Amino acid sequence: MWKLTRPDNRHDKLVRDTLLDLQNHHLVRIETVQEDQRQVWVLTR
Repeated sequence: MWKLTRPDNRHDKLVRDTLLDLQNHHLVRIETVQEDQRQVWVLTR
């Protein structure tokens, strides 16, 4: 998400923290890790 809105930034703490919070509530999970170490997140059921 942040890469689309802020392509020059290498890191977005707000998005990361939000995804981690959603992961703690079992709403998202990491699907895969790309070659550049970025994680691909997906919604859970």
